Amino acid sequence: MLTKHPNLQSPDSVESGKPDLQSCFRAAGLPHAVTFSPRLAARCGWLESPAQGVDPYVIAWASRLVLTGQWLHRRCQTQYGEVLLVEFPAFVTPKETINLSLGILVENYRRLKLVDSDELDQPVAK
Repeated sequence: MLTKHPNLQSPDSVESGKPDLQSCFRAAGLPHAVTFSPRLAARCGWLESPAQGVDPYVIAWASRLVLTGQWLHRRCQTQYGEVLLVEFPAFVTPKETINLSLGILVENYRRLKLVDSDELDQPVAK
């Protein structure tokens, strides 16, 4: 189960009271500009307005662990480039957890694209 690391900052909140993904990644210590697929946003509940859903800080923190080699993941080559595939439990409500599968496309050092891994084509051989 993911827990907060003591030296991580709290993300800034926006008008809705919920932090946005960019501030979550900055708070997690990653300098990346992040984009995410609409399908992932829908699955995490980020598109609905007072909705409950996956905390974007959890996504940012899990991504940080993957990018620093501290969370089990696998690499695969797709038509979009190399993708890091990861699965982790994420709270939707205090009583409901989903197993979230995430694809992290590292477009360059400061740009990431996050997608639901079901959106990716089958990996091609390197």
